[in-house]
Amino acid sequence: MTHISPDVYEEAADWYLRLKESSSDTALQQQHQQWLAQHELHRHVWARVEKLLQTFQLPAGAIAGSSLRQARATRRNALKKMTALLIAGGSVGISWPVLRELSVFADYHTAKGERREWLLSDGSRLTLNTATAVDIRFTADLRSIFLREGEIFLQVAATGEPFIIHTPAGSIQVEKNCVMVCSNGETTRVSALDSAVAARALALPNQLVLVEAGQSLRFSPKAYEVAEGARPYADAWRQGLLVVSDWQLDRFLQELGRYHRGYIGCDASIASLSLSGSFQLNDTFAILENLATTLPIKIRYRTRYWAQFVLA
Repeated sequence: MTHISPDVYEEAADWYLRLKESSSDTALQQQHQQWLAQHELHRHVWARVEKLLQTFQLPAGAIAGSSLRQARATRRNALKKMTALLIAGGSVGISWPVLRELSVFADYHTAKGERREWLLSDGSRLTLNTATAVDIRFTADLRSIFLREGEIFLQVAATGEPFIIHTPAGSIQVEKNCVMVCSNGETTRVSALDSAVAARALALPNQLVLVEAGQSLRFSPKAYEVAEGARPYADAWRQGLLVVSDWQLDRFLQELGRYHRGYIGCDASIASLSLSGSFQLNDTFAILENLATTLPIKIRYRTRYWAQFVLA
């Protein structure tokens, strides 16, 4: 195949966005077909677009409802990132950092510190934790979602059709009831809350691992870890709480950092300090101040959004 100019990738990305923004425009669809017929490279690159669509169900972006200036800026940003994704996807595989940048254009997404719940068309309830992005794809005989990043709680409606949760590490099949899944791009953790689920690592399609109710399993595209008991109160975030028992300070701050706007860390000398309790996630700055009064530590701020705990 002849070297493909970045301009062709950008044209394909532009066509993708235009068609998604005006899906019922028959004249635009005809123009797109004419563009495909103009050159073999156009058809080759568009095949790459379709492959990405099948894999990730990439949406066009939430342009409606913005001001004209915001809409133009949003579209330019989406075009730039979509072009980069197409180029990366053709030579070195899908770039996860690029995909993460597109999360704001997912079907459902939450900002850092935000939690939201949706009722899906099949009657299932989907709750997104902080900084989470999900794409939805339902067909007549299959229900599936793609968790790009973040954490979800899914209460599956019993309709008879399988429900598949895809992540960059693999997939999870749920038959009924509730499951919680967390993905950071490199690994996925699934917790079967009240009935068993089946996990399948991306590079191990013939190895299906059953996760029994009350168990949690972490896996990457190429390996499974040993299943263990699900952490008590792991779903407390649905009520806006972080509940811990005998956690080390460094582990606690790492978990809290998922909800906090800014950097938080601690010196190695105090990393092993233990703490327990229930913490309200709606005010993470208050949690930091509370730690400084209950533990022998103090906070050093460089800015409001950069905090380091040190020994008092």
